[in-house]
Parts: sequence; C-alpha cells; structure tokens
Amino acid sequence: MPFEVVPFKATGATPKPRPPQRRIYAVPQKAQFAITVPRVLGFSIGVRNRVTVPDWPNLAPMVLDPAQIPPQSDLAAMRNQGKPTAWSPGGLFRADLAAFHRAHREQQLCYQMASDLTRHYATHGTCEAPPHMLFPQLLQIAQRCIEDKVKPLAPAQRLDGLLAPYYGWIIERLLQAIRPDTAAGEAPEVPDLDRDRPCATADISVFSSKQVREAIRSHVKLVIIDSIWEARAADLPDQHAVVDAYIKNDGLNFTVPCLHNGKPSEYLPDYVIRLNGAPDQFLIAELKGADWGGLAEIKAQAAHRWCAAVNAAGEFGHWDYKLTFSVADLAVHLDTIQVAPPVVDSLTPSP
Repeated sequence: MPFEVVPFKATGATPKPRPPQRRIYAVPQKAQFAITVPRVLGFSIGVRNRVTVPDWPNLAPMVLDPAQIPPQSDLAAMRNQGKPTAWSPGGLFRADLAAFHRAHREQQLCYQMASDLTRHYATHGTCEAPPHMLFPQLLQIAQRCIEDKVKPLAPAQRLDGLLAPYYGWIIERLLQAIRPDTAAGEAPEVPDLDRDRPCATADISVFSSKQVREAIRSHVKLVIIDSIWEARAADLPDQHAVVDAYIKNDGLNFTVPCLHNGKPSEYLPDYVIRLNGAPDQFLIAELKGADWGGLAEIKAQAAHRWCAAVNAAGEFGHWDYKLTFSVADLAVHLDTIQVAPPVVDSLTPSP
C-alpha cells in the first residue's frame, strides 16, 4: 500500500518557544564548598535485650480526624419490591461505631499493638531477645504512644486507633521510632550504606528550564528557584554567618528512607548546610510554606532517624535536621546554633 500522510488542520498559530535550559553543575574553582552526604539505603537494628523510644518529641502524632475518615454513614435501601432504586424509598440505615465501642476497650488496642510489634521483632533475624522479654517493654511503649500521640477529634475516640487505616499508621510510626536501648548497653542503630555511590556535589550535572539565581557558598554556580519565596530561601544560607557551605537538593539525589501506607518511600529534603566552626557539622533544612497533607511530621521523624543513625556510625560528622514553615523561622534557628570551635593544634609554631 502506498504511504499516505495523515491529514491535519493547520491552525496558523506560532508554536511557543521552549524555555532555555540551564545546566546546574559543580564548578571546580569552588571545590572548597564541596559536600558529600552518605547514601543511606536502610537501617540495621540489632536487639539483645532492651528496646526503647529515645526520641518521643519527634514521634509523629496520629490524628484521628472524622473529617477525613467518617465514623458513621447513612446507607440507602438498594431495592424496593424487587426493583433497584437510588432514592431509598425504604428509608435509611445508619452504620456507625457504637457497637464497636461497646464491645472493645482501649487496653485491647495497647495489647494488640504490643503483640504485633513483638511478633515483628521476634521474627527479625537480628533480634536475639525472646518474645516474653520483648512484650512487656513494647506494651509500655504502646500505652505511652496511645496516651501521648494518638489525638482523636470528636466524635472520634482513641479506641478507633484499632481500626484500619489508623492502626497500620500507628504501627508504622512506632516501627520507625523504636530503637535498641543504648543506655542499657545495646548497640545503636546504624545505617545501611551504599559506599560506592555517595551523594556528592562534585557529581551534580542536571539541566533545568526553571528560574535560577547565582549561588555564592555552594559548589554549584546556580540555584534553581520556583518562586520569589524560594529565592529568599536560597539567599539565606549565602548570607548567614553560621553557614560555611550549602547545597540545594537538585541533582544531588539525597533521599531519606521512610515508610507510609505500608510502602517504603523516599523523602527529598530541601537543603544540606555545612556549618562553620569544627569540621563536619551539618544541618539538613526543610522549608515549606504549608504542611504536605499531614506528612510533615512523618518525614521529619524519618529525617531525625537518619541523623541519629548516621551520627552513631561515627564517620560522617554530626548531623541535625530542622523543619520550618518560613524563611524567618529558619533564620531564627540558624541564629541559635552554637557551633563547636575549630580544633587548634597545641603546638604553636615559633616565629
């Protein structure tokens, strides 16, 4: 068959020009601002006897919000005299949690959580503690979590945490918060690293059509910005006295492992900042104008876990994390940082 061109209607409109592409890459002349971030794939946790939650303030709360998951529903009759109907001539039937609340107690929720957590750790290959030793510890953790971190909004009750999807979300938060109890002699949790592919600013080379501005204390020459607000955020590390070097997480591919909705995922923080003073002091900074659909605390908890594990490894310096919702809040936090003074050699050279 002969080749035929598919007919089309000419519009006469001039196609819009594509925005120019800018290359974001490491500049060799700015090597003094180079930063390397360990690539963490996961975490190694080994338990011999004792577990704890060392960082209760950063354990993400679980809000039971009836506006998101209604605790009751009106069900219409679907058939009238054998004929389907959408207008419920047979009346409405209300389904709610009243019977569930009468049949269950809050203590059941605590025991169920402790049982599932014990099963998880007892079947883990790196856990040496027997179930009868783990269960009482995990029961205390579950009870405190329900009391302090489960926040029901009326008419919801804390007992509703026994229902899906709340129950799974609470378990996820605890699995990422429970650690070996180092105060009782346990070895700390350490990161599983990809040592062959660290996240290094020297490897950054990406193209972007977004707006950019020049970076001063960064290994790259340009910083990608999406708005005036982000331009102000990029100016801060270039101007603040406590900042020695920084990198915006574009092309660095720095991610923090986290867990949500039963699936492993990755969180990309905004900035990595190296602080003045003693070497190898770092701050991971996240700036957001608003919450991310309730995920702010979950991602912050994952980042704090990342920092604790990397600090425990002892070979990558000291790392902290800060989540703020405005540039001014980050500036205040930088103002409060007390960096350690640089180490001075005790041997003073003779004049």
